[in-house]
Amino acid sequence: MDESRQNMQLFLSKPDFNEPENDYVKKLEEIDEYLDKLKKIASSGCSSEVLNLVLNSMTSLAKVLSTMSSSKKRPFESI
Repeated sequence: MDESRQNMQLFLSKPDFNEPENDYVKKLEEIDEYLDKLKKIASSGCSSEVLNLVLNSMTSLAKVLSTMSSSKKRPFESI
């Protein structure tokens, strides 16, 4: 079991979550499931078209998320 899943298991084992925390954990688990699916799809032996599509999509997503997270840290920088 990798470290992120171990951390998730520890987090889930804590009692008395309120609803927003449960929803947050469910969304993290869903992200983990999608990443596992992508790893299977883009495994050794897949076509170069599939590999390029997965790589380009993940790169684009990472750039968007990076931009969003950096803009939240500096909300008044553009003013």
